[in-house]
This record gives sequence, C-alpha cells and structure tokens, in this order.
Amino acid sequence: KFRILSSETAETSTLRASIVGKDESGYSIEIESIEGMQLAISKTKPFLVAGGSGVDEITVSVTDASGNAISEFQGDVDLTLSDPGYGTFAESTLSLNLGTARTRMIPGTLAGSASILANSNGISGGSLTMELKPADPYELQIRKDDGTTVVEAGEAETFYVEAFDQYGNVVSNDSSTTVDLRMTDATEEFGRLGRRK
Repeated sequence: KFRILSSETAETSTLRASIVGKDESGYSIEIESIEGMQLAISKTKPFLVAGGSGVDEITVSVTDASGNAISEFQGDVDLTLSDPGYGTFAESTLSLNLGTARTRMIPGTLAGSASILANSNGISGGSLTMELKPADPYELQIRKDDGTTVVEAGEAETFYVEAFDQYGNVVSNDSSTTVDLRMTDATEEFGRLGRRK
C-alpha cells in the first residue's frame, strides 16, 4: 500500500510493477495528475453558540479547480482552528474515503469568527469561517467612554452598559435585556443620569 503525490503540472504518468532480474512486464497503470486539486470544507449550521451543547457536522471534500468533486482521491486530512478557544473536532485527522471525510465540531467558550483550516500533502488547503455567537447575557458591566473612572465636576460624561455571557464574551447580539440604571442614594447628590442624544 502506498500513496502517490501529484506534481504541480497536470500530466499523465505511468506506474509499472516489475521484479528485479526479470524483463519489465507485469501490471502497469496510468496516473493522471489533475491541475488545481484543493480541499473544500462545508458545514450544516449557520452558527454555533459558545459553550453550547450543539455540534455541527463538518465535511471535507477534494475538488478540482472548477469545484467538481474528485471521488477517487484517498488520503489523510488535518483539521485545525484559528484559535483553540473556538472549539475542538471529534477527530482532527481524517481519512478520506471516495474523496470525502466527515467529523463533528464541538464549540468552545470563545465567541467570534473561527477559521476552520484543512490541509493534506500534495493538495491546496481549504478554509471555512464558522460563526460562534455568545451565550445568553450573564452579567452587566459599566464603563466610561474614555476608559477612566474619573468624572470632572460640571462636565457631562458618557457611560456604556455592556452585557457579557458567563465566558466573558460581549453579547453584542442582545436586544432584549433591559437595564435599570440609577444613582445610589448615597451618591445621587453628585449628579444625574440622562439619555445620550
């Protein structure tokens, strides 16, 4: 059992098997090197939730330069993520069967745009973006627009209230949480709150 890596130039080569000391004979096959072989990655879900229990099936296929599947290709593919915080794969090294391999992506606790990278010797690698959305709001944090905690007397200052999930991700897609923002009884004489225009 062996594997042949294609050359960078599209051409047809001949592979012959022979026995030392015997005239060249026996079985021979022609090998066609296909130009532009590459790995294509696909997913079934539009996004995953950070820290969630949902998983997604990831499919890796070998295609030619036009995107047509090459079902005859066999070999191994290594899958990685741009940041391990985005998650893991049930199997990170896949064996292609008829040019295709599948595994499951298990989300981590980091929200953002994760790049899934596929690589195999002799083939152009592939990539795909998987969106990981933050979990539900867990806590609120207040910050001043300039990042300091100093307020000048008589000056209007802008404050922001941000929602974070339990893993520390900003819940930027939240529009349902309501906030009751007020001065404490002990500090209400120092100022008042108003909506930013």
